[in-house]
Amino acid sequence: MAVAVVLILTAVLLFLIIRILNLADASRVPRIISSKNPFTSRVLRSCPMLFEKYRPPILWGKNGHFQTIIAALCGRKSCPILTGTLYFTQLTDGTVVSYEVFEPAKNAVFVKNQEKLTIVIVPGIANCSETQYVRTFADYAMNQGFRVAVLNHLGAKKKEGLSTPRLFTYGGTEELDAVVTHLTSKLNHKRLVGVGFSMGANILMKYLGEIPSRQEYFECGISVCQGYDILRAKTFLDQWNGLRRLYNWGMTQNMKKIIDRHVRVLFEGPNFTSHRHKASIHHVRSSSSLAELDDVYTKKMAGFHHLDDFYAQSNESAIFVITRHGGHLGFFEGGLLAVNPITWLDKALIQYTTAVMQANRSEDHSPLDKQIGNFVIAS
Repeated sequence: MAVAVVLILTAVLLFLIIRILNLADASRVPRIISSKNPFTSRVLRSCPMLFEKYRPPILWGKNGHFQTIIAALCGRKSCPILTGTLYFTQLTDGTVVSYEVFEPAKNAVFVKNQEKLTIVIVPGIANCSETQYVRTFADYAMNQGFRVAVLNHLGAKKKEGLSTPRLFTYGGTEELDAVVTHLTSKLNHKRLVGVGFSMGANILMKYLGEIPSRQEYFECGISVCQGYDILRAKTFLDQWNGLRRLYNWGMTQNMKKIIDRHVRVLFEGPNFTSHRHKASIHHVRSSSSLAELDDVYTKKMAGFHHLDDFYAQSNESAIFVITRHGGHLGFFEGGLLAVNPITWLDKALIQYTTAVMQANRSEDHSPLDKQIGNFVIAS
């Protein structure tokens, strides 16, 4: 009897492990949704990775939560230390925005055979040039011959203070606009590719879409793991299904750390001076979700009275390229347990960028194709 119980419990445990880790789930080719025109056809022909199976680490890589959590807590394997040039530019209200430029490696694969192109990275929430996935992708791009510029979200760099009581927001494009203007006018970088990660993808797509003339210097825009409808997402993020509530709590803690780091500057703003509108630091610190934090602080910092109005101005939409497996900014590859230093995502982004450059050299596509050729990755 005891042996039978042990066998049953063992079988149940094995079933749960197989089910939780999705071990029985086969690797698949990404699903591609694109417009049917000569330009996109040329680009896709030059992106063989999108027609091959994405193979994550066997034992844990098919579980999206593992991929997401490892990407968030551990970052990347053998993450490089980068040395770049730090630049500063200023917004109309006096806010100082910083970004870093990293030159291509001298022994880069393509650097001798291509016009110099700058990849503008817009990181995810509370991230900057110090973040591991940003550094890994930037290093890989540099070794492929690309110059890289990374926007540092206001308040995200640990040793960089704030010049005004203002943090980044989910859809605010002013900082990115200032960086692009500085890049093109002061540093003479005239050929750009935008790569946005998570919240940064929302900012990038909104930036390119709200004023079409901004697309002039961009070969394409690339959106990775973007949120698409924040008004609907605020409800979904409060649900436990898919561990959304846990991720919501984690992102909120990161935001509160940034606010705490700059608390003396942030609570001097005009929207926090009167008794009626003053955001309580206690309420900020006790917030357990992004919606709570945005309601007691972020909307007021941005000058809004109602949370839905603040979210509405942050919204944007786009199209998809969807993988079967992966996580939020994960997409690790590897063997049984170990992961490769370069992720599937890093390689796919560079391959797409190179394909767009090749397609844009041809003469039979419209300027509109060149300006807003978008690549959107989700899992």
